[in-house]
Amino acid sequence: MYADFVKELAERPAEQRNGKLLQLAREGAFDFLDLGTHRGGGIKWGKRLGGNEGLGIERDPSRALRALREGFPVYTGDIAAFPTDGMKFRFAVCRHVLEHMPNRYIVGFILWKMTLLCTDFIYVEQPIFEYENRLAAEGLTLAHLTMSNHTCRLTITELLNMVEEIGISEYVQGRMRLIPDSSHSWVHAAGAAPNRSHWKEGSDPARPEAHFTPPIYRDLVILAGLGAADIESIAAGIKGLRIDRRASVNS
Repeated sequence: MYADFVKELAERPAEQRNGKLLQLAREGAFDFLDLGTHRGGGIKWGKRLGGNEGLGIERDPSRALRALREGFPVYTGDIAAFPTDGMKFRFAVCRHVLEHMPNRYIVGFILWKMTLLCTDFIYVEQPIFEYENRLAAEGLTLAHLTMSNHTCRLTITELLNMVEEIGISEYVQGRMRLIPDSSHSWVHAAGAAPNRSHWKEGSDPARPEAHFTPPIYRDLVILAGLGAADIESIAAGIKGLRIDRRASVNS
């Protein structure tokens, strides 16, 4: 998409710009979706996954408008209202979005809706929440465990069960962004104040020293195959991804 054209869309009323973006989508201008676009990071990530042009979906009108003004094509509205008629995308990016949903049922709905819109795969990325008890025993926590806006903290197993429940039988699941020890900036002392990001000396409490064995990773990744893509090859191309589990239609 031409950035100047997208920026011009930002000056139109939401209904008009949404209508134009939906028209372009039905004409095949976009080959992937990015849910919860915010600053366009998911669209950039989608291009790393092999996409050409991504259409963002952002429910927050101010965020959608800012993304449009920065040259990212973004539909303003909720995924529940996004039409399926005449829409076909290769894949969808759900990157650091699902943990912000109010409950697991909304997460399940989002994944199901993506199966209606996409032909190849769904890319899911979110923080790993399973380390809480292990780290607490060492007097530690992680930045994302302090976040009050992480309202739906599904485990890896819960997410994979959900993927299977909506009829997806092929997937690759892995972890990325290694945290080797407690000196990492994403690590905080247990009992850290809410909504902490990177640890800062002088601002945050001192952390006990610890080396993490087995290793800890910040993020979970699931590539859920929809039948028209080699998700093993896609996973192999993601730098730093450590594969944990695979499932296929033939397994």
